[in-house]
Parts: sequence; structure tokens; C-alpha cells
Amino acid sequence: MTRRLLLLIESKSVWGETRKKVIRNILQRYCADYLPPNRLADSKVRIPRYLLNDLVRFWRTMAVDFGTKRWRTTKDESYLRLAKLRVTRKVLFAGPLATLLMVTERITSNEQLSEYLSEWIEKPPLAQLASMHAALCDKSNVALSGILQCYDEFIGLVGDEQNRKILEKRAENPSRLNELKIECKRIGDCIHEYLVEIFWNDELLKENFQKYGVF
Repeated sequence: MTRRLLLLIESKSVWGETRKKVIRNILQRYCADYLPPNRLADSKVRIPRYLLNDLVRFWRTMAVDFGTKRWRTTKDESYLRLAKLRVTRKVLFAGPLATLLMVTERITSNEQLSEYLSEWIEKPPLAQLASMHAALCDKSNVALSGILQCYDEFIGLVGDEQNRKILEKRAENPSRLNELKIECKRIGDCIHEYLVEIFWNDELLKENFQKYGVF
């Protein structure tokens, strides 16, 4: 499951069309339950439940993997990994989640499902999130804007070589380390709140999110 999801949402091709062919086959298998002979040709478009379930499992696996690595090490050097889990990894999950929850808004036939997923999963996670802006309510768009701003702040913060060295404990600077930890936590908390606002409260998404993503 982890390798499938890594291939679908994080991989890049290094050799011709091989990756596209493999991804197409994976997505066709995920979509098979919504096509004949499993369903009627004109059946209602539905969110691919098995793919969404695996995406949620992938996010949980990333969180557990972080906890395992932190538990196994004797060094207190997990600040950068924790920050990335709360920001970049969470957005990596939220982008494809948005793509899946928007299925019923963007296609009219289950025959379009595999092609739709192939196109949209290729896009960066932030682009997948931002693509919803025209369909979201005003409050959700404020939250969406907040996610983009926070993400930009985070990339600027961890893109600084000295900051990375401090977060990875490759440079000793206790006072700056504490400042960076506080700032990373603030950014992570804000992104979490913004994502909750969009996925849990927006009328466009909340029913499908609660039905497929939670229960």
C-alpha cells in the first residue's frame, strides 16, 4: 500500500513512459469496481472508496513512521522531521484528498474516473488544493489562502541552510532552535486549523469527507 501511494503521489519518471503505464494500471484497478460488469454503465459517479481508504492509511502510516523513528533514536534531533510531518506531509495528504472528494463535482461518468485521477494526481498537492477555490465558500477560501501563505513561510524558513542545520542539530544554537520550534509549531497549527475549516465545515466537502474519510 505504501509503495503504491508513494508511486501515485510522489514519484517522478526517470525512464520514458514506464511510470505512466504503471500508474494507469494501478488507477484502473482502483476504478474497476465502478465500471461494468461490477456496476451498470450509467450508474451514479462515486468517490473511489478503496483509493481514498489507502490514502488515509498512507497518511496514518507516515505519522506512525515518524513516531517509530523518534522512539528508536537516542538523540533529540526530530524537530525538522516533526515540522515536515505537520506541514509538507500533511499537505501531501490533503491535496490528493481534495482531488478524490471533488470527483462527483468534476466528472459525469465513471468511465472518466481513471483519466480524471491520472490528470489530477500528477499536479502538486498545493495545486490540487488551490484548484477548489472557485467552488468553496468565502470562509474556506480565506482558509485556503492561509494554507498557501503558511506553506510559503515554512519553505522560506526551512530553505535557509543555517536554520536547517539548527533544526537537525548540526549546529548548536539553543535560543534560535527554540525560536524555530515555536515558529514551526505555529505554522503547523495554522495549517491544521485551515484544513479543518475546509474539509470539515465547507458545504461542498464536509458530507463526503465525513462519509468516506472518517466513517
